[in-house]
Amino acid sequence: MSHRSLLGPIARLQLQPRSLKHEVDGKNVYDPSGLISVDHLMLTPTGAAHQDADGTRTLDVHNTQHPQSKHWGQNPFSVGFTSHYAAMTKRFGEHLTLGCAGEGIIIETTQSTPSDDMTGTLVIETRDGPVQLAHIIVAAPCAPFSTFALGGATCTTADLKSALQFLNHGTRGYYCQLVGATEAVVRLGDLVYLDSNV
Repeated sequence: MSHRSLLGPIARLQLQPRSLKHEVDGKNVYDPSGLISVDHLMLTPTGAAHQDADGTRTLDVHNTQHPQSKHWGQNPFSVGFTSHYAAMTKRFGEHLTLGCAGEGIIIETTQSTPSDDMTGTLVIETRDGPVQLAHIIVAAPCAPFSTFALGGATCTTADLKSALQFLNHGTRGYYCQLVGATEAVVRLGDLVYLDSNV
């Protein structure tokens, strides 16, 4: 038996045309400046993409067809929540702007959505019909993003460990996969529900 609950509307859609992590002076650094905010996102069996009015398609770096794909099986799409960003901003500061963790779909909600609550299927009600995202797993935080959250400066091992723990359990976001092989388009304002297993 399942229970459907409204999470909220899509507040931000974005694309990663390239990796947000790169090497600087021998260190792996996280830089969210490569993110592109878009008004719609194409969800395809191979991953996310965006298509301009002239037909030009840009692939997300987690799309299996991207030349430098960072797809590893369970991460074609990612979702985050405005409530989690509020918590991250309170903990780390104003540089934790909405979307800086790189999720493709960010849902506006005031409720916390810890990993224990994210069992089931996300259903996005689009103008073309419902889109389902399943196989939801926690997007575990990495050291470069945690260091970025801490301000990018040299931090102690204890500080980094504490940041990694805080950003885990869904605070950093979730990975998910498209149900079915049909291409779908999600847009800003589309409502997102959670069909949970009860």
